[in-house]
Amino acid sequence: MPPKNSAPPPSIMIVEDEAIVAKDIENSLLGLGYSICAVSSSGEEALAAAREKPPDLVLMDIMLKGETDGIETAKQITSHSGAPVVFLTAFSDESTIGRAKEANAFGYLLKPFEERELRTTIEMALYKHAMELKLKQNREWLETILRSIADGVLTTNVDGLIEFCNPVAEALTGWTADEMTGRRFDEVVVLKRKRDMSAVEINPGLIVRENTCPSPENEVVLINKAGRQIAVECHAAPLTHLDDKILGVVFVLHDTTARQKAVAREQMFQRRLFRAQRMESLGMLADGVAGQLRHIIEPIVEYSRTMVNKLTPGDDIKQDLTVIQNSARKAIEILGNLITLGQMRDYAMEPLSLNAIIEDTLDSPFLREQQQAFPLVEFRFEPALQPPVINGCKQNLIEMIRNLVANAYTAIGGTGVVRVLTERGKINELISGFEAVETGEYAVLKISDTGPEISEEKINRFFEPFAGKSDGKHSSPGNGLGMAVAYAIIKGHKGMIDVQSRPGKGTEISVYFPVYTGPDQVADHSETIDVQGVETVLIVDDDADLRKTIMGYLRSIGYKVIGAGNGADAVELVKKAVAGQGPAIDLVILDMIMPDGFDGLDTYTAMLKFNPRQKAIMASGFSITNRIKNAIQLGAGECLLKPYECEELAKAVRRELDKPARKT
Repeated sequence: MPPKNSAPPPSIMIVEDEAIVAKDIENSLLGLGYSICAVSSSGEEALAAAREKPPDLVLMDIMLKGETDGIETAKQITSHSGAPVVFLTAFSDESTIGRAKEANAFGYLLKPFEERELRTTIEMALYKHAMELKLKQNREWLETILRSIADGVLTTNVDGLIEFCNPVAEALTGWTADEMTGRRFDEVVVLKRKRDMSAVEINPGLIVRENTCPSPENEVVLINKAGRQIAVECHAAPLTHLDDKILGVVFVLHDTTARQKAVAREQMFQRRLFRAQRMESLGMLADGVAGQLRHIIEPIVEYSRTMVNKLTPGDDIKQDLTVIQNSARKAIEILGNLITLGQMRDYAMEPLSLNAIIEDTLDSPFLREQQQAFPLVEFRFEPALQPPVINGCKQNLIEMIRNLVANAYTAIGGTGVVRVLTERGKINELISGFEAVETGEYAVLKISDTGPEISEEKINRFFEPFAGKSDGKHSSPGNGLGMAVAYAIIKGHKGMIDVQSRPGKGTEISVYFPVYTGPDQVADHSETIDVQGVETVLIVDDDADLRKTIMGYLRSIGYKVIGAGNGADAVELVKKAVAGQGPAIDLVILDMIMPDGFDGLDTYTAMLKFNPRQKAIMASGFSITNRIKNAIQLGAGECLLKPYECEELAKAVRRELDKPARKT
């Protein structure tokens, strides 16, 4: 009897065309505790009953009346419901038994049979069917897991022929499951060591024979069916049965491309962070050193000039003192660059056309000097048709462009091409090179040269002060600070940089500035204006030669000009003008660095006490410093960076004079 429990007894369908035999079987089954779901006398009737109510087991007579015999009926019932079938027949010839095997019968009873045989056969059939169903479910569950994992999985038999693969393995190898099934493992999975592209030998037969797990192969590449190389790790292990019998080998292919990219990205970010920290540290050091040295060098300039003025024109010492004075002035120019390097932020900004800034830079003695120094280098400027607009400081941008262009000329040295290009570009994906450039809209400045390739190590130190080396023929542009100053100006404009260098292609520096989106009009510094005037201009500069030069030029274009050698004298002149004791001063041109610790800001602040509407232009050998910014906030106009052209000064004078009077 079947075990008694809460579960209902198995339901059995009887298919027998002899009514008496069918009834006898039904009685026996009921007596044994089974339930009867249907009794059919033909194959067609049995199929209909099985569709209506699938049985747990079918007792099927092989020889049935009608068009469909028992074997064919069993095949269809098994295909539809999966119910196990036990055949009942009085025939035991080889042909009948062979046909019965094709139907995957779970039992075979020869008539007449005893009740004990019937029960044993039914229970064995039910058990076997339950086990096969469980194994099928386990296999499907395992295959679902294997198909779902992110690694490629393949299994082979003991002969090394592939029997199973998951979709990831298909994607990695480029072979479909149907294509690789039955093929040798090493025919489908071709592995080579990354360091020298030597073949990686993995022998499934050896793994089976020795029952060992070979060490995983790292730093290898998989050559897939299409010839593409994929970085992977390969793990292998024997596939064993419960009785420790080895059935084959399981292989796991782990795609390490993403991990290697992540490691490379992390290393790149670390390099960038270190570079940014190093530049910041250098900037802080430069700013501090410049402040200290300025106090040391300024007296050298002042006292050497004082001594020169006391000597007679023919005195030999006068020439020596002039050399000292000129050298000190060059040192002050370097200090100006150091201060720029230490202040990578907070420039006085206005909307500017990037094309116009470049055109102003190129339409100056600077480019002519470069072309004279490097006559075999061709220069090309390719401006954008729609000029990109940025928020920037004109003087600093001009200085940046000069340094980058000078670097490009120096990099070539002999014959080649320097190319300057502007464009407005929308970046849709992250650009990773010297610096990460985020997605968005940018005004792009590209300066390229056809010089030799630069190594990655040199690119990493590309913008460091004095990082450039002289090759005995050509040295780094400027004083060794040019590229560092360019970097500081770019960062001060919230810009980003990318440096690319390739063999035979030279080097290209791409500078990305955020596109200006504000409401103000673009400042036009390149307009054609009448620079002549009749107003009175006060020139305040401690350099007598420069002061005389500027005064002479402004007089030549119609202005009335007076001069002062220091801030105190200039303030006194403004005071007298306000009191009606001297000519009204329409504009003051103020040098920022002057002797006696009374600089341009101090002078302008003192002037405003007597004339709160006093117009002024600042001039400095330094870049835009905080004291210059303070002067501009008080009401001063533009700041001209020395050395400047007389034409540039005249335009700035005319623009400032034409501005409406400042409200107090």
